[in-house]
Parts: sequence; C-alpha cells; structure tokens
Amino acid sequence: MVQWFVLGFTADDIVGGWQDSRLASECIRALRAAGRPPEFRILQISGDGDHMLLWFVNEHAARVLDAHAVPWRPFLIGDAAESPAGARSPLIDAPPH
Repeated sequence: MVQWFVLGFTADDIVGGWQDSRLASECIRALRAAGRPPEFRILQISGDGDHMLLWFVNEHAARVLDAHAVPWRPFLIGDAAESPAGARSPLIDAPPH
C-alpha cells in the first residue's frame, strides 16, 4: 500500500506568494539531482475549502525531497492511502535540448 502525503495550498500561497510554483521548481531540482527515479510521484488536483490546490506526494518522492532539503513539509495537511482520480503532475521537467 502506497501512502501519499497531502499538501494544501491556500489562495494566499498561490496568488500572493507563488508557493506552489516555487515548490514545483525545488521539486524538479531534487528530481533531477536524484537521477529522475521513476518511483518519484507528485500529483495535483483542485482543492476545496481553504485549499485551492492539493498535491499528493508519494513516499519515495518525500524521501527524495527530504534528502535534497526541499521545504515541502510546511504545506502538509494530511495523508491518504490513494491519490484521487483525475490528479495530474504539477511538475514540468522538460528534457535538456
């Protein structure tokens, strides 16, 4: 059973601070530094209530992010046994040209 860590981003996080974009950049940096492991999964879906966006970070990605000092834990709002249907990756890691 894969555990997912759930991150929540409020309107202030997104509109005022671009925290989701900043975190995505840091996640891509860590993903590249780790050699782009295929087990690394971060998914995004629209949120509700206080959180406009939700990210689902799998255990492998969490270990990589921690190993590369990515500040993801301040956005942690819970966990889940499964990622939701329709979730997509917020990370765009274009290959070098």
